[in-house]
Amino acid sequence: MGHTLKIVHGSTEIDLSAGDFRIRTYSPKPKSANRDTVVEGIGVFIESATVAALQASLRSIENAFYLAKQRRIKRLGDRVYLTFLEDGGSVTYRSEIYASKETDMPGMVNVDTKWLRSVVWDDQMILASIAVERRPYWEASTETELALSNGSQAAATGGCTIYNPHTTAVFSGSTVSFDNATSRILDSGNGFGIFSVGDVISIRGSIEGSPSVSASVSPSASVSPSASVSPSVSPSGSVSPSVSSSISPSASVSLSVSVSVSPSVSPSVSPSVSSSVSVSESVSASPST
Repeated sequence: MGHTLKIVHGSTEIDLSAGDFRIRTYSPKPKSANRDTVVEGIGVFIESATVAALQASLRSIENAFYLAKQRRIKRLGDRVYLTFLEDGGSVTYRSEIYASKETDMPGMVNVDTKWLRSVVWDDQMILASIAVERRPYWEASTETELALSNGSQAAATGGCTIYNPHTTAVFSGSTVSFDNATSRILDSGNGFGIFSVGDVISIRGSIEGSPSVSASVSPSASVSPSASVSPSVSPSGSVSPSVSSSISPSASVSLSVSVSVSPSVSPSVSPSVSSSVSVSESVSASPST
């Protein structure tokens, strides 16, 4: 069967041991003490049905090296791997194709000049030597998901819900509203994020329009004013009430007193006076202790 050697990026696989390719020589090398990467040589024989297919095979390898370089510089795109399954083995290992310097190409394809003679090229056959630079280690090509946990979820695979109680957002739409009847802030579009039961949310800002606000206050002081009214009557029947009040604790009281009097006067009799007094008061108190 022989070794299986591939260049893989994303869903693209270039099998250097099947199809148009046949491995001539390859032996994985260990890491050198003074280098952070490993440079290896791969000898392959390429035979295609047409010259165009032969050129496409060469170009696919060179394009993979270019993508590896772009990944090294920009940190974008798929990683490019060299995968290896030894003859008789059951586990496929991989090593990222990676240049020690981001300005360098991590691989190169060299074709023996004698294979470029027209008689051989027209037969759609070439012998190529591939130089590749890779990471200094091999890893299993099948990824294993790690279990995650947080304060509200035990360790498990399949994802972990992360709540975001500390978030800042500016809203200009209509999904956030204030309900005057219940004094609640409503978020119909879940724009604030995902929260867990027990999270405390502080909201600052203003509400557009003219919302009505109602409030009830339970004061911590009570005032019990006492007032006495002593009307004095002159013979003409006019009444000038005098009002005295005492308030405890200290308070400022404004009293509005209306008095209606229906005197019954006889010249020889001391007048009798009947009066009705209504007192309305507004109290602003700052009790002192």
